[in-house]
Amino acid sequence: GQTDVFTIVKAIHYAVRNGARVINMSFGMPQLYPSVQNAINAATNAGVVVVASAGNANGPAPQFPASVASVISVASVNAADTKAWFSNYGSTVDVDAPGVNIISAYPGGRYAIVSGTSFSAPMVAAEAAMIMSIKNTNVASAIGSGAVNIDAKNPSYAGQLGSGRIDILSSVTK
Repeated sequence: GQTDVFTIVKAIHYAVRNGARVINMSFGMPQLYPSVQNAINAATNAGVVVVASAGNANGPAPQFPASVASVISVASVNAADTKAWFSNYGSTVDVDAPGVNIISAYPGGRYAIVSGTSFSAPMVAAEAAMIMSIKNTNVASAIGSGAVNIDAKNPSYAGQLGSGRIDILSSVTK
């Protein structure tokens, strides 16, 4: 899809005004846009959890808005818990979620098998919503503490894949 900065800012403010508690941003931007940063700050200051995809450039360069400190940045792993070949990594990644060969809705009322961090981030957004529905806690902390450390399976990326692969059951029961 395509959009512009004005529409993104409008959408974030709309979500907050209308009671959203979690916002998923499965997109990346080539640079930091102050107006988007301000909208994200307004959302997180209102108690909204913001999740974003880390990017699909297979590199350590932070992608905006996932690089914002208050945003939960999500990288992709495959079924073997190894970093997806396309997934970004690095110091701004918070957690990982499945992102390879995901069955997803597709235009025309169809389904398709897709890959990308844009499919990993919604899993974390759903996890955040589930945590919020069950307990009153710091959502980002619960997601991170419930994650499975996958550094041993990813020695070339040790310390660059955040807390590890999400484990929803562990996050809601800890």
